[in-house]
Amino acid sequence: MISTPMIFGETGLFGIRTMQKNVSPDLGLIILNSGMLPCMGPYRMNVQLADKLAGKRIATIRLDQSGKGESPVRENLSHSDAALVDYDEAQSSLHKLGVRKMILMGICSGAADALRIAAQRDSVAGVVLIDGYVERSMRWHLHRAAWVASRSVEVGPRELMQRILGNLRRESGTAFTGLRNELQFLRSLNLRHDYERVLGRGATMLSIFSGDFWPYNHHGQLRHYLTPGINLMSFTEVFLKEADHTYTLAEHRNTLLSIILNWLDNEFAAIETRSES
Repeated sequence: MISTPMIFGETGLFGIRTMQKNVSPDLGLIILNSGMLPCMGPYRMNVQLADKLAGKRIATIRLDQSGKGESPVRENLSHSDAALVDYDEAQSSLHKLGVRKMILMGICSGAADALRIAAQRDSVAGVVLIDGYVERSMRWHLHRAAWVASRSVEVGPRELMQRILGNLRRESGTAFTGLRNELQFLRSLNLRHDYERVLGRGATMLSIFSGDFWPYNHHGQLRHYLTPGINLMSFTEVFLKEADHTYTLAEHRNTLLSIILNWLDNEFAAIETRSES
């Protein structure tokens, strides 16, 4: 296994490519930044995954997207447009190795980027979304109400009311306004259409949610967010209730990586079988 720092593309994108030495890769995985974190990911999670995938003939590029990590900003391009160009240049780099099937992966904002790219690039055969976008449903509110009720037993009604009032005061301030504006922006992107565009053209999708990701609180929430009747044969949804958003504990990171590795083995072996037949 060998990891190679790379600078490529028109603006000098930075990424680290990991692959098995002297072995032609079958698949390519591009891992996008989460927030402003560098390409190693939270607690070097992306590094661990790339090392494990090298033994499975999968070449990985841990990519610093434009304006993040070591990659410069693309002038005069929106973030969404720059993300598409970033993907095109990373894909071209993998094509030179003989890779034809591409997989995208991201956590949090990286998941939103991966979804938008996959919806606009048919070359993406699979996508791994960790704590990606999902709408709060009626069932979400019921679960939330049950959680609040359970807290009343632990702290007593007076302290519970103080906490509720404190939350309301905080939510009326700038933090809530910023969060509300961000959610309105995400809704404006019509991400439900992006989910359905990716699944509708036959790409395979793994969506994983942690228990610490506040917009999601029950298994199947994303599945029910999608339009009834859409083909979900290539869709997998997993809820890791005990994990936090950045997978702080090694136990939770190992569980997450095992889920991703098993999904890759199962889904892309099936894709190879279908293509051969």
